[in-house]
Amino acid sequence: MKQLWRGARVLILDEPTSVLAPAEIAELLPTVRELARSGRAVLFISHKLREVRAIADRIAVLRRGRIVLESAVSEVGAEELAAAVMGSSSAIPSAPAPLPAPGPPRLECIDLRCRGQRGGGLRGASLTVARGEILGVAGVEGNGQTELVEALCGLCPSTGVLRLDGEEGWSRTPLAARSSGVVHMPDDPRRRALCLPLTSEENLALGWHRDPPHARGPLIDRAGRRGKAAELIRSFDVRPPDPLARAGDLSGGNQQKLVAARELEGGPAPKLVVAAQPSRGLDLAATRRLHDALRSAARAGAAVIVISSDLDELRAICHRIAVLFQGRIAGEADPSASDEVLGRLMLGHGDHAA
Repeated sequence: MKQLWRGARVLILDEPTSVLAPAEIAELLPTVRELARSGRAVLFISHKLREVRAIADRIAVLRRGRIVLESAVSEVGAEELAAAVMGSSSAIPSAPAPLPAPGPPRLECIDLRCRGQRGGGLRGASLTVARGEILGVAGVEGNGQTELVEALCGLCPSTGVLRLDGEEGWSRTPLAARSSGVVHMPDDPRRRALCLPLTSEENLALGWHRDPPHARGPLIDRAGRRGKAAELIRSFDVRPPDPLARAGDLSGGNQQKLVAARELEGGPAPKLVVAAQPSRGLDLAATRRLHDALRSAARAGAAVIVISSDLDELRAICHRIAVLFQGRIAGEADPSASDEVLGRLMLGHGDHAA
């Protein structure tokens, strides 16, 4: 609105739907089309191919700093477009593995409450996650997602019941949570997960630095640490592939890959994975690699929670989707649920909204 009021004739919209509910996205896209019809030039930057195909006249695909495809929307199919973005024809990821036989939940949250820094927060959220299950958490930003992540990772005091394998007390501090098998991919890796002046190698060791192959007793095992870093960098295609590169010099997407590599494959198999906006800043190829790592953690028995504003991402990897609204679980839905069903829950209009 501010740019239009100032008379802008060229609009550059960078991921404009990333924090919107489906109903809000459905209102925005026709508005953008109308702005183009009024004579404005619009550059719509997004990793959501469905939205790009719905709104654009022409599509250009950037990969590794080069235009690899440019075409009218009517002349390029969804598979060809995805292949151009991915750099291969294997663009469709596999579905999550079926859940194992029912058993006691690995994670239990009962009446969880946590005050937000700017009001709001959690106001009695309850959920369970089984071994091997990937639970998606959707919601318009600011409805308790940050507080849920912080409560599970020991980053903020909370009330209610939190059990991991039937045990309580593990979420008192970040160290206690990590020692209990909790790994965390925050939505802001620069602030929460990385020490930017350190190298990629040193950042990949954080949290595991007391254990082999990073250490021999009280001493740093430099050869072991370097070898593990090179393995993780290669596995997650971190660029540049130099263990001695300064983390602060990496792009945002490569910083995200660095965190994903460390948390998901850098140490012992986790019991609980908490991933907040895990694919933000990643291209399709990196997103697929990340999703494969999350599925692998679940297959190994972890309870996985993925908090994302991207409903397509949650549909792709989750067994269930829970919706947060005003600090409570407003309802749950199957990943096959429509945007309309999920959108109503996200705006507090669902039958189960509290």
